[in-house]
Amino acid sequence: EAVRILQARGRLVVKHGQGVFVAQLRSEKELRAALQQAEISLNELFAMREVLEVPAAGWAAERLTPEQVEGLRATLDELHAAFEEESPDFERLAGLDASFHLAIAAAAGNRFLQQTSHVLNDNLLSGMETTLLIAGRREKSRREHERILAALAAGDVQAARRAARTHIRSAHRAAMARMAAEQRTSED
Repeated sequence: EAVRILQARGRLVVKHGQGVFVAQLRSEKELRAALQQAEISLNELFAMREVLEVPAAGWAAERLTPEQVEGLRATLDELHAAFEEESPDFERLAGLDASFHLAIAAAAGNRFLQQTSHVLNDNLLSGMETTLLIAGRREKSRREHERILAALAAGDVQAARRAARTHIRSAHRAAMARMAAEQRTSED
């Protein structure tokens, strides 16, 4: 009975022979479709990251629980360990990096922000390779992530916002430099 009610409300999808699945929210579907149809530049994506993630870091600094701090620490530790592997796996690195940022959005306590951050992250990843594989970027990213986490753990709203802004702008510059280098290579 409960499954039929949730299915009627659009919350569940029943696939006979496969199981019952949580339905994607209509607003999220619409946002994804709009972003996929629009021509979105890398500059626009990073601008939206800054619009979303800087305030999210501040809100998270106000609300973060010790358990959430531990979760963020575990994610960063796993990301750093993945970098140390002989042949780092891009998908795993990108997933761990995204998990860190999305956990901050979740800790901010705003469901719309969290939902929008997921969509933005998906579009960013599908539109470019991670900046984490750029020479020298790994250590810089590690330091930036550590600053974000330290500010969050300290509950320092302003430091969390500054650290998030610095990280996003740094990743943006790295992505633009990589694109410019790839364009020069393809023109040669």
